[in-house]
Amino acid sequence: TLVITVALCFNASADDGKIVIDNVVYELTNEEVYGFNGGLGIDFGEHYVATDFLYDKQEKTISEKIIITDEIDGIKVKGIKDYAFYTDPVKKVSLPNTIEYIGSSAFRDCSQIGELILPSEIKYIGANAFFGLEKIESVVIPERITQIFPYTFAMCTDLKSVVIKGNVTAIYEGAFNSCKNLESINFPESLKFIQEGAFGNVGLKKVEIPPNVDICEHAFSNCKSLKKLVFKQGGNSKYNEMLEEAFFKCYNIEAIYFKALPFDYAYIIPESVKDIYFAGSPSLWNKHTTKEQR
Repeated sequence: TLVITVALCFNASADDGKIVIDNVVYELTNEEVYGFNGGLGIDFGEHYVATDFLYDKQEKTISEKIIITDEIDGIKVKGIKDYAFYTDPVKKVSLPNTIEYIGSSAFRDCSQIGELILPSEIKYIGANAFFGLEKIESVVIPERITQIFPYTFAMCTDLKSVVIKGNVTAIYEGAFNSCKNLESINFPESLKFIQEGAFGNVGLKKVEIPPNVDICEHAFSNCKSLKKLVFKQGGNSKYNEMLEEAFFKCYNIEAIYFKALPFDYAYIIPESVKDIYFAGSPSLWNKHTTKEQR
């Protein structure tokens, strides 16, 4: 393993104990990282965290790349601090696989970044972390991520494809809001709920919902390209019956596929729907729809 030291890289050690390597500022820490909404802290042990990027703000030049090193004097670099690179004018970022967490708004409004490759070992990505990365076109969310926090990828206007590899259980408010060119995303079977505005104003044409997912009001609002909904199984949420609310202002939905229905719910179908497909008996369908809906 290559051990990068300050002397070897001709970098400076600041008076306050911080270290600068390739214009990236690091500090040593053993503080726990706390999740969204006061969740339990995660102990990453003693490690370095990237806190800032040094460049001449007066020159207003765009840096080609931020390179995060993997370790300093044998101690791993595991994190990126909240707001570490907020609004920095950089085109590329290189993240080593030692990175396990990225703080809130860490790369927010770094609008020149054109590619985002998340480290395979990452466990936590804070709210707004990649808000406004307008030029990225695809994201692969690694296996150890279990929650996608508020507005993490919002306003990534060129984002077209999202692949979720792991067992994500929650997609929070506004997570992908206004990703207007988003065409595809897979929802894992582990998913339990999608919050308000998570996919508001996105470009999805088809949405396939796994079993037992709570879909909050306006979760998919104003998705004008959306034409097809597939429900693998009816859920247990009070919101699942309110399709008009969950898909508010999705005026072009033409077809809904129900592979099963929950009991004791009466679905309210959006007016634009022309075709409804149900993998069950007509009597069961009649039991769960009103006369006006049939």
